[in-house]
Amino acid sequence: MKSGKLKNTELYSNRSSGFTLVEIVVTITIAMLFIVILAAGYQFTVNQSEKSIREATSRNIAQANLSKYLSISDIYATSFNCLSNTSESNAKVLMSSSSSNAEDVPKGNYGNFQQRVIAYARAGCNKNIIVQSEVTYGASGEETTIKEVSYAR
Repeated sequence: MKSGKLKNTELYSNRSSGFTLVEIVVTITIAMLFIVILAAGYQFTVNQSEKSIREATSRNIAQANLSKYLSISDIYATSFNCLSNTSESNAKVLMSSSSSNAEDVPKGNYGNFQQRVIAYARAGCNKNIIVQSEVTYGASGEETTIKEVSYAR
């Protein structure tokens, strides 16, 4: 060996083959971050999917309930009064969750599930009767309400 200068091959010749502890820790850390990001994305996707299913099911129930009360004669048969039932706040309740013809509560995580159908004549007896079906679901304080509205014929 000549004095003063070492060749690159001589400098690393004593180094054993393999990875250092730092390289392994960095690789594991990057892999764990990747796994955490994938898991969070997957959980978000699952939650959004479940939310969409709950909303679609509730909308279908609201539409099914609404279709039961679109006949004017059926509405007047429930003691509806076009002079006193003139807004949502004093509407005639045609159906509620406890009614015998209410739709079954769907299976799944719906929390507090309520349904009702109301009718009111906003402009009195000379105008259309508004029929509104509502389905409310979710945990207390986090309820979601789906409304379907139509005119009785």
